Amino acid sequence: MTPIYPKVSVTDTDTGLSYLVTSTGSDISYELTGTTYPLASGPDLWWNIHRTYRCDTGVILNTSDALDIANVVSGSASQSGNLISYGEYDPLTGIVSPRSGSLPQIPGCASCEMACKVQKNATNTQAGLEANTWDYQNSIADVQIIYKSCGANLLCPLDTGETLIQDCACLDEFANAVSHMQVLEDAVNDMICAP
Repeated sequence: MTPIYPKVSVTDTDTGLSYLVTSTGSDISYELTGTTYPLASGPDLWWNIHRTYRCDTGVILNTSDALDIANVVSGSASQSGNLISYGEYDPLTGIVSPRSGSLPQIPGCASCEMACKVQKNATNTQAGLEANTWDYQNSIADVQIIYKSCGANLLCPLDTGETLIQDCACLDEFANAVSHMQVLEDAVNDMICAP
């Protein structure tokens, strides 16, 4: 990691707080109101990555009309019962015309489907163009996490070889799902032309 001298000022756009960030090559710290706080330390820090992206395609796409149409629709949409009303923008004339439509009646449902979480031992033998799993891992042993509906009797339907992690409940795995999606987004941004 390349040392950062002098300290770099970073302003949080949400809170408006300004931090002074520094890196010595083996630790990263920040300073707020005169007090220094450590962020990370160790010999293998990888926080300061230098990349060069070459993304010039020579094609410029004009999305302003589509954005204007979407902004008018989303800014004017309202719902009353099963009727939705919105404004439709014509970019050629600049006129916004009122529109409406009927929505299907949404059937009632329970606020939560009772589910359980189980795990099952598996093998990961996936192969791709470059190599297979064994070339990149120490073992092909894997664990699958499975979510199952508990049904009306509220019993978790365990199959042979499955271990119960969490019994029937109104599971909230939102934080877990969001963290997995963030990892995928970061990986995609690292593979394509995106800073």
